[in-house]
Amino acid sequence: MSAPIHAVMVTPSAAGGHPRYTWELLSALRAEAPPSELRLTLLTSVDLAPEFRTARYAIADVLPPLRHASTFPNRVLWAAGRTVHYARREEMVLRWLRAQERVDLVHYQEPPFASPLHLWRARAARIRPVAT
Repeated sequence: MSAPIHAVMVTPSAAGGHPRYTWELLSALRAEAPPSELRLTLLTSVDLAPEFRTARYAIADVLPPLRHASTFPNRVLWAAGRTVHYARREEMVLRWLRAQERVDLVHYQEPPFASPLHLWRARAARIRPVAT
């Protein structure tokens, strides 16, 4: 018997519509395919809302939370902070993916910050990226 397909869904948002959609999609996939056929992992932020946590699939909550705009003294520092946050987070995503024994497909619920370069690097690691 062949190994199950390992699909990872990257949803950095911890609350709101993106994690809700992710929870619904991964739960529906689990209902259709057992772990022996499809291994599912959600790669998300450490502050994922409790309502989106489940035992139906693996949750790798390792990405840093996004600081709220009100924690920055001005808009320039907020923009700089976001840029640094996204760049670091995308590097963490790639490191996490490469550290896994096998990832067949990675679905980005939110497009990577540096999409063309990030997706190229994922493909170079023999991972098929999909972004919606």
